[in-house]
Amino acid sequence: VEIVRAKQLASATAITYELNAWYRTASEEKKDAFLSWLVKHSADLSAIIPTLKLFKVGESMCAANELTIESGKFVCTEAILPIKDIVKKLGFSCSEIIKSDSNLSTFAPIQSSKKVFEAISSADSLSTLSTEEKILLVKYLALLDNIGEAAISSMPMFKNLNGEICRMDEMMPYTQDA
Repeated sequence: VEIVRAKQLASATAITYELNAWYRTASEEKKDAFLSWLVKHSADLSAIIPTLKLFKVGESMCAANELTIESGKFVCTEAILPIKDIVKKLGFSCSEIIKSDSNLSTFAPIQSSKKVFEAISSADSLSTLSTEEKILLVKYLALLDNIGEAAISSMPMFKNLNGEICRMDEMMPYTQDA
């Protein structure tokens, strides 16, 4: 039994390697046909699908199991598209846009609102964003599920009158009399 499993594993690894090499150079038409085929046979191929490099991130191809926020890689869906450039400016990578009605979206990992928020809010370069980018980011984060105003206001994004970066909820409103 162990020998049979080892042969199956070696065979699956070889097939995955060959599919990854083929997919990288295939035409868009062939990629679409392959993704349609994968959707139809996903139950039978569930062991190898997460390791297929189907997602373009920058100049490289990534597998679904590599597209994690912890590794600094965001899945770029229509929802994240408005802040894609900001996410990149914060030091993260984004996949190419994955449309919700595409076959590729079937295999894209779901990244929770909480993890997206935690990654963005803990980015060291938040304060380097322009005021317009910060406002857009705050508006986007306010639309995320289960992310409240208190969480957003705890982000260190703006400078106080002393030029120190501080949390929004620690800032005092500006007055002429101060």
